[in-house]
Amino acid sequence: MLYLLYSTLGYALHAFLVLLLPMAGLFNGRYGYGLCQRYGLYNPALRPALHQAPLLWVHASSVGEVQAALILIHRLLATRHDVQIVLSTTTAQGRKIAASRLGGRVCYVLAPLDFPPAVRSALQFFRPTLSIGLKTELWPVMLTALNRAGVPKLLLNGRLSERSLKRYLHIRQFICSLIQGVRVLAVITPEDRDRFVQLGVRPLAA
Repeated sequence: MLYLLYSTLGYALHAFLVLLLPMAGLFNGRYGYGLCQRYGLYNPALRPALHQAPLLWVHASSVGEVQAALILIHRLLATRHDVQIVLSTTTAQGRKIAASRLGGRVCYVLAPLDFPPAVRSALQFFRPTLSIGLKTELWPVMLTALNRAGVPKLLLNGRLSERSLKRYLHIRQFICSLIQGVRVLAVITPEDRDRFVQLGVRPLAA
């Protein structure tokens, strides 16, 4: 029921925001930057190159997570020459930092808004083989869509605060359903591990 309500609201908001897309140039700063990508719309020229090899989708929310993602991506690029990597961020600054450090070796995009049409469009475009998330971001539509598509998920550098735990315990079944498809859940501290365990999830390591 919670997911139905959440996704229904997402459909409504997406339909409303699409009406603003032609006016994207009128917005400045973070509100107007990359709106097409927020809606799950990407340059078609990316498609042929991305689909020549298995694709890893790495998501790093903001600048801090991008720094951690850079270490992972550098290692992947050094050891795996048979994969393509897409790095998504939720902030423009995080995307710019990644691009300045990695150049043209990785595809950089802004993560789609957690609305069903935007997420569906992004997954159909990229068709990821594996999803890797840095830090704990539980986006219901994205996680559900990845589960339904059978895309394995890794959650690295996971963190769960006491405050978040108290909120999630009220909807424990819903939260567990979102992260049930996570193959590896690696957390930062033993305290984070214990909080995830209280939700019914056993992370790989602390």
